[in-house]
Formats: sequence, C-alpha cells, structure tokens
Amino acid sequence: MIVILINAIIGFTMEFQALQSMNALREMDKMEAKVRREGQEQVIDAEEIVPGDVLLLEAGDLVAADGRIIETNELQINESALTGESAPVIKSPEPVDESVGVADRTNMVFKGTSVTRGKASVVVTAIAMDTQLGNISEMVSAAGEDEIPLNRRLNALTKTLIWVVLGMSALLGLVSLATGQELYAIIQTSIAWAIAAIPEGLPIVASIALAKGMLRLAKHNVIVKRLAAVEALGETNVIFTDKTGTLTENRLTVQIIEVDGKKVEVQWQNQSLELSEQPDDKSQEAFDKIFEISVLCNEAEYQEGEESEGTGDPLEIGLKKFAQFYKPEEKEAFEKLKKVDEDPFDSETKM
Repeated sequence: MIVILINAIIGFTMEFQALQSMNALREMDKMEAKVRREGQEQVIDAEEIVPGDVLLLEAGDLVAADGRIIETNELQINESALTGESAPVIKSPEPVDESVGVADRTNMVFKGTSVTRGKASVVVTAIAMDTQLGNISEMVSAAGEDEIPLNRRLNALTKTLIWVVLGMSALLGLVSLATGQELYAIIQTSIAWAIAAIPEGLPIVASIALAKGMLRLAKHNVIVKRLAAVEALGETNVIFTDKTGTLTENRLTVQIIEVDGKKVEVQWQNQSLELSEQPDDKSQEAFDKIFEISVLCNEAEYQEGEESEGTGDPLEIGLKKFAQFYKPEEKEAFEKLKKVDEDPFDSETKM
C-alpha cells in the first residue's frame, strides 16, 4: 500500500508541476486584439471576440480568430503555424472558389497566424474550437493515445509473472500435500510465496526514472505534460515531418552587398557586423543610400540584443538588423523622422 501511495504521489507531483508551468505560459501568452464595434476602435482580450466582430490587423499582430477580409492594404500573413509554408502569403478581399484548401484561401485569415506586412479589416467568422486551428486540435485529441512501450513491457512482464507465480504456487501446494502438510499451512505458504515473488517496487522505480528524465528535460526548457511521455520520447529514433520550410529559422540576413558589379561580403560575428572591405569614395554614396532605405522603407521592428527574430516581414527585419549594426547612431536619428505619408508596395504594378 505504501509503495502504491509513493508511486501515485510522484506521478501526481510531476504532472501537476508541468500543468502549472503550462498554465503560466498560457497566462503570459494571453492575446489582445483590436476590433471595431459600433464604429469605435477598441482593444479587447482575444477571448471576448465573437463572430461578426470587425478585427483590425496590422504588421506584427497575431490573428486571434478566423475571418473574411473585407478591406486590405498589401496584407501578408505568415501561415507556417497552420499550413507549414514559411513564405508569407499575400491576402486580398477577392473571392475564391469555396472548394480550395486552407492554404489557398487568400481572402481569409486564420487564428494562430501572424501579420508580417500591411493592414486589413476582417469580419470574424469563427472563434475558439470552430477555427481551423481548433479543428486540428480536435483531430489530434480524437486520435487518442497509444500505449507507451514501457507500459507494454511492464504489462507483459506482469502477465508472465502471474502465470509463473500461479504455476509455482500450485507446484508448491502439490508437493506440500504429498509430504502430508496441513491444508491451512499450505495455503498460507503459497500466498506468502506469491506475494514475495511479485516485484512491488517496480512501478515506483519506473516512476522515479521517468521523473528524473522529466527534470532533465525541464532544464532544457522542455515541459512534459504527461510523465509517461518521457519514455515514449526516449524510444523515438526518427521524427518524420513534411514541409521542410518549417525546419528553418525563417530569418533573412544580409550577406552580400553589390555596388557597380563589386561584391562586399557582410560578416556577422557575436552580434557584430564586419565588411570584407570598406567601400571607397565612389561606392560610399550607394552604401549610404542602401542604409537609408533599410531604415526608412521599413515597417519591421528589431532591437539590438533581441534573441527573437523581431516582428514584421522577414526581409525587412533582415534589412533593419543590417542598419542597426552598420550605423546604429544614424539609424536612431533616421527613425526619429516623422512619416508624412505611405505608398505601400503593389504586387500588381511591382512598385
């Protein structure tokens, strides 16, 4: 009884700690969204969004619900979390055939994706588990959980031990009867022998081993929700994935600058930038213009020292990072300039 109690306490404690960590992450990841209600723009918790709300999106936003685009200004969405495609998808209000797949619904936005460029107004069509992301969650839940290898082996061992113990107990009983021992003493001896042969400590040893693995993973910022999953992960030899684009960092970095047919390599070392050779007087003006464009014609957000990739279009993040390390003082001065107007890139005219 004590062994069972200790085993239950270890399992409960480890899984409860994992649950608390996951809940803390959910609290940190609470989303807010900008909506238009009764003609007024307001920021609300994403949980308060209802179908029919007009969702206002701009670069850097996470999409909080599925919706139909009604107005857009060069909107591009990163849908890698949903479809696996790492390249931003250009969106527009133009209707599409209702039979097309999720990846080709260019007049829709989906919960869990992010805006990399542009702005849009969207009518919310689905929330929570009714979204495409919710459908995926439901399918994963419906798939159920396979029995882990450790449980299969323990169950097989238990069945084998039961048959061995029953056989040995029966044999012991027959031998005892043949030697003239009392029936009551034979039953007591057989039961005691059977109990002694069963490894009561095996479950607790297995739980302690899994708990140790869970703690080791936690040191590497891996939260394991179920204790049994540790053993299943340990049995994994190969992970098969589709969409190889999702295995990249999805970051773009300036590597070469070419001016008048001359290439200058940009070398990145320990958060610093070095040019393979300094521009001469003739090409310096072109370098300065590249720097100016990288700062001013850019809606991405990037701060020096950030480990994240920043927010916005990956190309613009790469240019902003280049400007940050090339001339940090001048970059800050440029960013203080007031934007008077904006003429966004048009995918049709390429201007």
